[in-house]
Order: sequence, then structure tokens, then C-alpha cells
Amino acid sequence: MGAEQSTEATIWMPGDFFDSSGDEGEDNQSFALIILNQEITNLKLFETLYKNSKLVICADGGANRLYDAYTTEEDRFSHAPACIAGDLDSLRPDVQSYYSTLGVEILKVVDQDLTDFEKCLSWISEQSKGFPPILTPPGDYRTVEEEMESGNEVKISGMQPEITVLALGGFGGRVDHSFHSINILYRTAYTHSIYLISSENITFLLPVGDNTIFTPHSVFGPTCGILPVGYGSVMTTSGLVWDLQRQESKFGGLVSTSNRLESEVIHLHLEGAPAVFTLELRKQAPGIV
Repeated sequence: MGAEQSTEATIWMPGDFFDSSGDEGEDNQSFALIILNQEITNLKLFETLYKNSKLVICADGGANRLYDAYTTEEDRFSHAPACIAGDLDSLRPDVQSYYSTLGVEILKVVDQDLTDFEKCLSWISEQSKGFPPILTPPGDYRTVEEEMESGNEVKISGMQPEITVLALGGFGGRVDHSFHSINILYRTAYTHSIYLISSENITFLLPVGDNTIFTPHSVFGPTCGILPVGYGSVMTTSGLVWDLQRQESKFGGLVSTSNRLESEVIHLHLEGAPAVFTLELRKQAPGIV
């Protein structure tokens, strides 16, 4: 679900996550949901993601947000996570007690070199060790920084992980938290396929090379953006109102923000470095409102 790679292009189908058809079959449950410490403002969106997920974990104070999103015992019980992980400095005692009573795993990880987001990713990786990988892993696992320092073109195709991860609440609140979420996309490019979700957007990292993104207008639009975070990239697109033709894009220069979807299938070729792609969620989409 979400993305798959062929010899010609990496194909992205982010609209699959917001399928509210009610089908709870195995094909609909192929991602893990991390609830970060941001207010859950759109219950319809959250409930669609919760229903479609295979695993649900709260990052420390994210458990407070989940608890507070509901007012009845029935709703809180039916939307409980499998785990709450982090250093637990934000988790309220009443919330911890409530979920402990339900048998939710409370995992305290005191390592301050890892954020609560990263601790949740580690837990997900442990849970999904038995899941078969979708793609063959690359020959080495050097980071983007190491690739750039060696003078190589950055090619993040990697492997699709055992399970795709959606992080709800990756944006909003403190600016440094939002940048940390984007940094996670780059740091985990070889090991995880991560999508950042807010009530307004879905955001993910496109690798170097050809990308085909299915953007049904019933779910997405009208605006989108292509962000060359960290390193400049040469971009060629089709399917946007303002298409790019081998346009160099970098911070301090041209950045394609507030672009608009024209087609329901976007083709985007990147040279030099990956880029962050963000899509606006259409407010009237069935799985969102």
C-alpha cells in the first residue's frame, strides 16, 4: 500500500490510506500508525487511518491526545493503541493508568539520543520482523550525507520496509518538531517508508529518478509542493498547473510551493537528490470528513 517500485518508476498511491469503504480485509491493513503529540482535530480522518492500520502506537504524549479526543469509555476502548513508547515525560498519570488497565504496552525508553518518534519506529520494526520485504535492499546503507560527501549522486530507492508507517501529527506546534519530522524522512529512507499526516496534508520523500504519483481529485487538491530539503535537485514534472522542465530547485533559489494539481496522475523526475512532496487533503473527501 502507498508505494511500489518498478524498473521504470516508483509508483505512489497515497489515496489508498484514506479508503473509507469499510473493507477491513488484509489488503487494507498494511501500515502502522504513529500518533504524535499533536491535538487530533479531525476524528473522521483519524478513524479512517485507525481502521485501515495494522499497528497503532502512541509516541509518549500522543497517548494524551488520543485519550482526550474521545469522551466515552466505549470510544476510548475501541480506539486504544497497542503500545505507548517514549521517555514518558509527557504521558499523564491518569492516561497511563487507563491504558495500562486495558493491557496496552507501556514502553519507557530513556535513551535521549532518540526522539519519541524514533522510539516508536524501533518498536514497529521489532513487531514487523516477520513480515516479508517488498523490495530487495540496496547494496549498502550509507546515509544521504555520506553519499553526498563521497561525491555520488544520491539515489534513495532502497527497499520498501516490512510495513509502511504513517505519522499523524508530524506537523504543527513547534517549528523544530516539524523539521525533525522531515529529517526523519531522510534519515530512514533506506529502512522505512514514512508518510507524515496532518489534518491538511500528506507528505513523503520522493527518491531520485522517475516517480508516478496517483492523486485522485476526490481525495487530494488543489495544492501541492515539491521541497528540495537539504540538497538542490533538478526537477521535471508533468500533470501540474505549473510544470517544471529540468528546473534546478533549491532553498535560496526556486522552490515549487503552492503548485496545483491538474492531472490525477503526476509524473516527477528528480536528478541529484531526493525531494519532499506534499499534497493537500481535500476537505470533502469521504475518508477525511
